[in-house]
Amino acid sequence: MIAEETLLMLALGELSDAEADEADEHVLACGECAARLERLMAIGIGIRDLVRAGKTWVVLGPSMLERLEHDGLVSRTYRIRPGETVPCGVGTDDVYALTHLEADFTDVRRVDLVVRGTAMRVEDLPFDRARGEITFVERSDHVRTLPTSMIRFALVAVDATGDRTLGEYALSHTAYAP
Repeated sequence: MIAEETLLMLALGELSDAEADEADEHVLACGECAARLERLMAIGIGIRDLVRAGKTWVVLGPSMLERLEHDGLVSRTYRIRPGETVPCGVGTDDVYALTHLEADFTDVRRVDLVVRGTAMRVEDLPFDRARGEITFVERSDHVRTLPTSMIRFALVAVDATGDRTLGEYALSHTAYAP
């Protein structure tokens, strides 16, 4: 059986030619993987279209990030280290605001994002251990509706012993003024 991530990357055309050939060969011989790939293709294409249209908030892997940047859809980029507060805002023509939250992911298996002051907790986020970051985009049309405020996040490592905070972050948001 092929890993779900590999099937999704195949569906989105994000595997190298050699990897795609190997995955295609397996899928042709495995009815279960073929059915999973078909479902993922429909979901993956729908998600990609939502992201490109600016209709959703999503944590990004490197290949999707490169595509959005290549297509000129990333208008603002914020990089935040643990303990930092970064000023932010968006303009009229902005499509996506990109945020990198840096952390040390050594010995981490699962990471959740907690938005402080809310009940929002996004569980089991993909993270880039090598780059030491989680990257997400927020559609700018949503950001333009936010009042001036301090938006606080925490990255939390989750394991059998409980939660461990990897870092606290803040965006000092200035409301959009047309």
